[in-house]
Amino acid sequence: MRFSRLILCSMALIGSFASLASLDAALPRETKEKIGEIRKDLANVVKLLRDDKFDEAQKVIGESETSLNQVVQEVGPENANDRAIVSAQKYLFDQKGRLIKEKGVSFSTDIAPLFNDNCARCHIDRQSGGLSLESYAAMGRGGTNGPLLIPGSSRRSLLLGKLIHPDDAQRMPRNGEQFSDEDLLLISTWIDSGAKYDGQDPQMLLGDLIRTASRPAMKKIDIPKATGAETVSFTKDIAPFMSRLCLGCHSGNNPDSGLSLETFERLMEGGDSGRVIIPGNLEGSRLFRLVGGLENPRMPQGQARITRQNYEDLKKWFEEGNKFDGDNIKTPLRELIPSADEMKTEELAKLSPEEWEEMRIERSQEQWKRTLPKENGARIEGKDFLVWGNASGDRMNQVDQLANKHFTQLKAMFKDEAKDRTFPGRLTIFLFKDRIAYEEFLFTIERHQPERNIIGHTKVTPSLEDAYIALEDVGDNPEDGQMNLEISLVTQLTNAYLQKSGDDLPEWITRGTGLYLAAQSGGAEYFKSLPPVAAEALTKVQRPQQIFADGAFEPSEEAAVGYTLVSFLIRNGGAGKFGQFIARLRNGSSVDAALTAVYRANAQSIALAYAQALPK
Repeated sequence: MRFSRLILCSMALIGSFASLASLDAALPRETKEKIGEIRKDLANVVKLLRDDKFDEAQKVIGESETSLNQVVQEVGPENANDRAIVSAQKYLFDQKGRLIKEKGVSFSTDIAPLFNDNCARCHIDRQSGGLSLESYAAMGRGGTNGPLLIPGSSRRSLLLGKLIHPDDAQRMPRNGEQFSDEDLLLISTWIDSGAKYDGQDPQMLLGDLIRTASRPAMKKIDIPKATGAETVSFTKDIAPFMSRLCLGCHSGNNPDSGLSLETFERLMEGGDSGRVIIPGNLEGSRLFRLVGGLENPRMPQGQARITRQNYEDLKKWFEEGNKFDGDNIKTPLRELIPSADEMKTEELAKLSPEEWEEMRIERSQEQWKRTLPKENGARIEGKDFLVWGNASGDRMNQVDQLANKHFTQLKAMFKDEAKDRTFPGRLTIFLFKDRIAYEEFLFTIERHQPERNIIGHTKVTPSLEDAYIALEDVGDNPEDGQMNLEISLVTQLTNAYLQKSGDDLPEWITRGTGLYLAAQSGGAEYFKSLPPVAAEALTKVQRPQQIFADGAFEPSEEAAVGYTLVSFLIRNGGAGKFGQFIARLRNGSSVDAALTAVYRANAQSIALAYAQALPK
């Protein structure tokens, strides 16, 4: 069903924000106190999971669910949609999700039984739609509709789309009982974690896999945790060479000698001969005896050998008690290793404000010289911005003034009261007086040719080594329906500000917020052209809530949808609520959870109301 038809079918039941909020009803004080106690109990789940106390966390969740169900029965169906109850139910579900993610999802014991129990009639006993689920390998081949899984992205995977399809005729299992929320959470978590297979043979039939799969009991081990006083870091000094030299033999379903080094936890568990690391005991630990040459066969085998520095680091790591300085012992070893950006961030964090300023000027000058070596360019150095360009002096001053004006508005919107510079060393604004110079910058510095309608862009690296926006001066009154320089400046400035936090915000938010702020200063003709483009873009979406996901629209449509969607949210809740929504996203909430918490309506409801508000 196309999005536009879905709106017509559902609008009578959805209504406006006001009607959605009106579902709240006054509960007795005793009931609210019960709900408060339930939430307090659930809050303890985070600490239990941090300490790997999964059974205790499961018990708390189970008892809280029972208590919450009793509350719902006590208040009756007329009060079941009270805000406090709905919020507690959502919190309960979030904690279930945390438990699942921390424990990890096994294909053999968690996922395979779901498919075997619910999908066998159509996709194991036979191959409806050309799709077989008889084994993990068969699943990977997909069916007539294409691949079933996109590992790492449940949102883009056909499997999850079929299981939650809003149309009963399209949803799977057909004519069967729907998967529960918990089952869907298991499946989506498994896909988002890479859709990995943990059995012996991917060709093994699901029935045989389920019968033979068994999780070995976890060996009780104490994990020595780093205090910060250590001179050798596991993540920076030990994990990199182990990952490079050891994982080839000690990973997968059948690691050599039963010893897996895929995670710190597996390393500490040991292998077929028992534990290979006894914290603090250098010569008594089999791993050091083999790697250090005290015992044969020396490891790693073959041509690979650790360096002298690797040896010294390993020895010191043992002497300091084999401490772990990562966040999670279950994290794959390769993911523990700091990225180039993380290492650069740590290096730059040591700079003083004066050194940051010097670095920013030198880096901006180098980028300018590489682009236009025959032009010196002019610059304006202010508190927050370093404006660098080849436009006239008046134009450079105008851009500097506009940037400061809108930056003040932007910080007010997000209640940013920091008195220090938002960007260490300042944010550079490159201003190019013509298209040729702007394209030369993109080609020289970023190695790509922009589309003709791209007149500005932002680059803020995680380390903040690069923090700039680059703009083509298209003038103040371009052709009808096009951005002018101020709109482009404000859009990119907002994008840079939101990127600075390092949070992966959806593109519709970063672009849409900038356009919303720019609209307050003029450019009426351009902004009038956006709602019809957004309305047309929505007809291509299958499910309403998809509008909040990255990649749902073409780049030419993203600006229109972002602007109209941000405008809709602010119009119906004010800038304050929109700021709260962004804050929740930055703290790790999903879009749906953040919308529900701030606007008291879920993603689907808001999407439908937004679509109705667009011009038909």
